Amino acid sequence: MFPISRPSLPIMASFLALLGAVACTSVPDRAAVADPLDVPAVHTAINLDASAVRKRSAQSLDQRVRNLVLVVAGQSNITNIAPSVYKTRNPDAIDNFNPYDGVIYAAADPLIGCSRNNGGGNPALRLADGLLTAKRFDRVVIVPIAVDGTSIEDWSDGFAAARVSVVLTRLASIGIVESSNTTIAVIFGQGEQDLDTSREDYLFRLRKLIGSSRAVGFRGPWLIAKQTYAGGRVSAAVQSAQSDVVDHQKNIWAGVDADSLNGTVCGGKPCRQGPGDVHWSDAGSQAYAAGWQRALNAVGPLF
Repeated sequence: MFPISRPSLPIMASFLALLGAVACTSVPDRAAVADPLDVPAVHTAINLDASAVRKRSAQSLDQRVRNLVLVVAGQSNITNIAPSVYKTRNPDAIDNFNPYDGVIYAAADPLIGCSRNNGGGNPALRLADGLLTAKRFDRVVIVPIAVDGTSIEDWSDGFAAARVSVVLTRLASIGIVESSNTTIAVIFGQGEQDLDTSREDYLFRLRKLIGSSRAVGFRGPWLIAKQTYAGGRVSAAVQSAQSDVVDHQKNIWAGVDADSLNGTVCGGKPCRQGPGDVHWSDAGSQAYAAGWQRALNAVGPLF
């Protein structure tokens, strides 16, 4: 089982001070300050509509039960992309932390905090449901920050470069940090936008992204999907980088093999739908979530 340690709180505090008014618990006045989680207009708008979900009465984690905080990053196939919303079997135990207002809501598709595409079904909700049904955890908090159409350069040096570190800091600001009964993990599903990126460039940028989270004190696991399929193509170079970044001593693990989910391998139904046959069908979203669950199980007994 991988070691679980608390993040360095002085580092977290320093980073929080650096963010100042930006790292707040309400949606910032966009005329007064630019939120580091803002995305360029070329990308699908972030879903910030909480009108259909309720704010949880508990805005902290009960340390007497097993908690998982799942930071979900990447591009469109890990956003609200599936054609249909998913109804969970564990609605009272799955939460959605909105990184923009710092509030924990009951989780329901489409999830708040990431791009909203298509019908609004997010594979992360299926993943959380699977982990709870398997009795791995008592409560799962999803932190959705994925943005459609993003490249690894966006995540290492572009507009998305601070998304992971900022949400980790905002979680810490309300007392959500790693502890004996709270596990925080980052899952990263990205690569379709980088079909022509070299192995060396992708690997360098992915390590830089992971390093940015370590710089704010996060020591929990990162899981990296093998994910490049777009328009009938895959990138062997990027797949190699996604495999080569795995280092268990640094708590970096292999995620789901998304590139294997093609054709009708998803329970005899098409795995993908839409232009270019890139995005998940409902069956594909379920298979993708199940693959993430198997990948988390491989990290250690806790999962």
